[in-house]
Amino acid sequence: RFSPAAAIRITREVLSALAYAHVKRDFDGQPLKLIHRDVSPSNLMVGYDGSIKLVDFGVAKATDRIHETQSGAVKGKIAYLSPEQARGQKLDRRSDLFSLGIVMWELLTVERLYKHDSDFATMTAIISEAPPPPSSRRSPALPTRPASPPAKCPIRHGAPASSCSSW
Repeated sequence: RFSPAAAIRITREVLSALAYAHVKRDFDGQPLKLIHRDVSPSNLMVGYDGSIKLVDFGVAKATDRIHETQSGAVKGKIAYLSPEQARGQKLDRRSDLFSLGIVMWELLTVERLYKHDSDFATMTAIISEAPPPPSSRRSPALPTRPASPPAKCPIRHGAPASSCSSW
């Protein structure tokens, strides 16, 4: 079981890695617009020194540079998809942030957020069900925090993950 402080530290480290990937530029200075597309617990590694690494950019996509290789193919682990991934829609960096939110929820509660009998049921839940607050699943209760970034947080408008560090 992770303490809330440890869960927040892990999440902040991954946010930092995502911010780096999301603003990465090519040799000509053009934004790559990278999206990891598979942010999940199995892709987070803890180093011997306690550092957190986001690994397996194997399904990452530069949104403007690579065409779909398979129409309708789902990339990433089903229980950590964003609603846009589950619908097969165009993705941006917010998809990775949604997936990281699922990871943080699970770190705080030590439960799976989206665990259903089939992939279809899981994707339906991701699209249509609001997750319960982590504090409703953990004792002692977690401090009250916003369930989503504040309305004025730049993340809501597609800004880099690093732009809303106060959340």
